[in-house]
Order: sequence, then structure tokens, then C-alpha cells
Amino acid sequence: MKYLHEQQINGYIPDNQFRSRDPKFANQKDKYGKRHQNLPDKGWRETTPASAFQFDPVALTCICPTGEKLSYRGQRETDNGQIRVHFEGRLLQCRHCPKKYRCM
Repeated sequence: MKYLHEQQINGYIPDNQFRSRDPKFANQKDKYGKRHQNLPDKGWRETTPASAFQFDPVALTCICPTGEKLSYRGQRETDNGQIRVHFEGRLLQCRHCPKKYRCM
């Protein structure tokens, strides 16, 4: 800050604690939840198998085990020539899902 003042530079310094003091963010954790809340233990974890998802190869749709429709993200060919179809859940769909830590 001393350098900026001496060089007459109109600089902006980021404030990492801004949200903790601003009243507009007082209820943010209630609305969106805390970050890293109830994270599973690190290391090996059991994941939901692909067979638990309902995939329709004709319509190119996929439904997750909790009933949410996933967004189609395209097809890619693997090194061995197999075609893989990729789907993705939206953040708002998965944020409060009880199975999100086991999901693929």
C-alpha cells in the first residue's frame, strides 16, 4: 500500500473478509449451505454404478438414480474405438442431493 501511495497508483486491494462484515451476506449460509459441509472421508469411496442411471440411447437422455434429468454433453470416442456418451447434472440439481458424494 505504501508503494501504491508513493507511485500515486489508484490500486484496489482485495478484502477476503468482506462478506463476513457485509449485512447483505448475513443469511448466505442459510440459503446456500456451508461449503465443505459433511464431506466424506478422503480415500476410497463407493460410487454409484452406471447401471443405476436410466440411459436412452435413441433420445440421448439420462435420468439419475434420484430422478433428475441430466444434461447431454456430447459423444466422444475412446482410444479403443468405443463411443462414450457424456451427461452432466446442474449445480442446483445436485447441491442438496443425498447421493452426490457417491455419484459418478
